[in-house]
Amino acid sequence: PAGGFNLWKIPFNADRKAIPELLPTPGGLAWNPGVARVSGDIVFEQIIVDQDIWRIQILERDPWQIQTSPFLESTRWEYEADYSADGSLVAIISARSGSPELWLASADGKNLRQLTSLGSSGLNNPRFSPDGQSLAFNALQDGRSVIMQIAVRGGNPKVLTPTGQTEVFCNWAFDGNSLLFGGNRDNQWEIRRRSLKDGRITPVISNGAVTAMESEDGGLLYFTRPDQRGLWSLSLGENGEYVPGENPKLVLGELSSQDHHNWALVQDSIYWVFRTGGTPMLAITDLATGRSSLLGELSGMTGGGLAVSPDGTMILFPKTGPMEGDLMVFEAKE
Repeated sequence: PAGGFNLWKIPFNADRKAIPELLPTPGGLAWNPGVARVSGDIVFEQIIVDQDIWRIQILERDPWQIQTSPFLESTRWEYEADYSADGSLVAIISARSGSPELWLASADGKNLRQLTSLGSSGLNNPRFSPDGQSLAFNALQDGRSVIMQIAVRGGNPKVLTPTGQTEVFCNWAFDGNSLLFGGNRDNQWEIRRRSLKDGRITPVISNGAVTAMESEDGGLLYFTRPDQRGLWSLSLGENGEYVPGENPKLVLGELSSQDHHNWALVQDSIYWVFRTGGTPMLAITDLATGRSSLLGELSGMTGGGLAVSPDGTMILFPKTGPMEGDLMVFEAKE
C-alpha cells in the first residue's frame, strides 16, 4: 500500500477484514522473504535504489521536438511529482532526509523545502489543490493507506480518513471543495467524493474504478479500472455523480493496467505512458481529434509518477539509476 515495498505478516487463517502487521525493516525496499521453520527468523532482500526525477521539455509540436534532462537528483529515492496550478511549484516525494517525505521545489527544481516529517515508509500521490494553497496525499498509518492534507506554507498534516478505514487518494475535485478517492466496498473498488467543508461522503462511480480525475469544468470523470487496460470517461451531473444509464466511454484502450497512475489531463489532452515490448513511451492524445502522438522513450522509468506542467510543455517522470541489494535477517522475537 501507498507505493512502498515492505514486509508484512498476517495470520494464516485471517479473514478479509484482518489488518496486516508491518515489519520494521528500514533502510530500503524489502522483498522476497523466506521464513525459517524452527526459529521463525526471516531472511529477505533489501534493495537500495537511486531513483531521480527527470524532465522532458517539449520544444516544438509540429514536428515534435523534445529535450530530456535531470530535474532533481540525489543519492536517495525521489518519485512522484505534481505541478501547482500556476506552474511555479513542484511537489515531490523524496527519501533524502532518511524516509520518504513530501518536499516542495520551484519550477526549476531549486529552493527545496521539506514539508512533512512523518517518518512513514509509504507516501505517494501528492496533488496540489486548484488554488495552490494545500496538498493532499496518501500515507501509510497503522498498516493502512490514509489520506492527509497539508498547507503549502507548512504545519502539521491533517488525517482525513476515519480511524480504521483504508482510502486511496485520487485527485481534487475541479472546484477544490472536495476530494476524489478510491475504496473497496463488497470486494469491488469504487470512487467516492469527500466534502472538505462537512466531511460528507457521496458515491461517484461504483462499477469498479481505482483512479480518477475530473475535467476542468467538472462535466466529465476520467477513470481507470483495477486489473484492466484502458482509460474511460463518464458524464457527471450537477451533484458530481455519474449520469444513471450512461455507459462508460473508452478513451484510451492502450493504457496498461500497471500505468493506472501514469496519466494526466492537461489542456484537453491526455498525457500518458504507452508501452511497447515493455519499453515505456511518452504519448499525448488530443481529446478533440482522438489523435495520439508518441514523443519519445521514458528511459529508466519504473513505477508511477507522471507529472505535467499546466501549459503542457514540461513532463516529469521517475528514472531509476543503480540498484544494490543485500541479504538481511529479521530475527523472530523470543
